[in-house]
Amino acid sequence: MLVVILFIMAYLFLPVIGEFLIYLDGGYSVAPGKVDASLVAANLVFCIVLIFVAYIVAYSFQRDKIFRFGVKYEERTLNRIIVAMIFVAMFVFLIAGYKFLVLGVPRGQLRVGFGWYGFIYKWVVQYLTPALLCLAGYIYRFGSGAKGQGKKVASIFLLAVLVGVFTGYKSVVVTVTLPFGAIMASKGIDIKKLALALGFMIVALIFTTALVRGIAYSEAIAFLVYRLTTMTAYGAIAVWEYFPNGGGEDAFKLAYGVLGNNLASLLAGGAASDYGFLYHNISKLMTYLAYANHQGAVDGTTNITVTSFGEAVYMLGDFYLLYAIVSGLIVGGVLRLILSGLSGGRISSVMSLVFLFMVILPWFNSGGIFSLISIPVWIWMLSTQTMILLIVKGRW
Repeated sequence: MLVVILFIMAYLFLPVIGEFLIYLDGGYSVAPGKVDASLVAANLVFCIVLIFVAYIVAYSFQRDKIFRFGVKYEERTLNRIIVAMIFVAMFVFLIAGYKFLVLGVPRGQLRVGFGWYGFIYKWVVQYLTPALLCLAGYIYRFGSGAKGQGKKVASIFLLAVLVGVFTGYKSVVVTVTLPFGAIMASKGIDIKKLALALGFMIVALIFTTALVRGIAYSEAIAFLVYRLTTMTAYGAIAVWEYFPNGGGEDAFKLAYGVLGNNLASLLAGGAASDYGFLYHNISKLMTYLAYANHQGAVDGTTNITVTSFGEAVYMLGDFYLLYAIVSGLIVGGVLRLILSGLSGGRISSVMSLVFLFMVILPWFNSGGIFSLISIPVWIWMLSTQTMILLIVKGRW
């Protein structure tokens, strides 16, 4: 569970660190606006309140009894997961990997050019893949420990990594495997192994960044620090600059996020790539206001991360801490479901982990509280749970 908590804190506090670094440098005006002490303090308090409320909710419960799959069902389930992951990897390769790795199509062009099958693609990559890997992790971590399970789980892990590679984004490789890492660390963490794993990840990030961008390793380190801190704060800075007292009535337009971009734009009377849709998507709006590349903001090829704090200020103005309290209740409830299943391997815990890493953490990073209850998200979640139940209990 420590890994989960660390990632929640990282997503919340890295933008605060970015703001603080700018402030220490004299509070100069970056592209989105000026950073002052009040912004840093407000964001810090917001994060502390959210974490505190989430902690109280998550840890005020009694653990459930231990649940086991049974050796027979463990083997059958792992075999089914391998079959499913092979089909998933083949699908992602044909849809994206072949175009990116073989034909050299730019990643950004791929991302906005999927068309009707983009909905299925996103489900397969961001929901089904981590859920299948999570399920395998639960069996391995809490199951019988039968001989040969380690090799099968390793195969499933490698297939999940391939899925991430085929998307063309190294960040996807990380995100689809993070829930699995949380499960593997759920029975306690060896500090030395954790330090070794983190060191390996950092070195890999530095090496790949230097290779992809064609820069020196020292420049790659500076870029990564800047990207993980200062750049993640740009959206919140923009909100603080343009809407310090909130967005007023326009903030209600964000509620269209419940419907998802395509359906929301249809009901709003235009395409998601139209200028009129900006106020229905806070990330697009802040990108449009803070950057000179207006067309990139509108069509989605350029964007800044607003963060949940930025969205809180835009929606509620001076009452942004109410947003922090509600957010803490939501996060605490999800953590509670995860904890209640870590004693056994409940499917509800698998789904809660997927929801945390694939919906809540991106919400922290980019805003969009209404996405938590959006129609697309719940279609993806229900489809994923159906597949998990079919793999565990289905007759095939």
